[in-house]
Amino acid sequence: MHISLKTTGSRDTARASLTSLLSTMKLAIIVTLAILALCCSPASAEICQSFADIIQGLFLGTPASFEAAVEPFKPDADMTAATTQLKTLVDFLPKNTKDSIFKLMDKIAKSPLCA
Repeated sequence: MHISLKTTGSRDTARASLTSLLSTMKLAIIVTLAILALCCSPASAEICQSFADIIQGLFLGTPASFEAAVEPFKPDADMTAATTQLKTLVDFLPKNTKDSIFKLMDKIAKSPLCA
């Protein structure tokens, strides 16, 4: 019976970790899509290349390359902490998920709706 309790506890811990990871993934996706929506607003005729570099660094780059892409905008300490946390969250997404989100953002950016 003692082994059964340990197994149940391990399952509960794994379930809680998975739930937390899924919530984190949802947050990262929502934030990213919100940022993309800002780029496709009627006020922006085209996407700033620096912003495109930041998005690429977020999904495909290393933490250092992402930080380097953000640095020219001189983020304050809170912004730096937030972007570092966002990069960490995105890095936990499965590769196929990151690739699909990146493809969707590229498709949206090239859409006539964003022109």
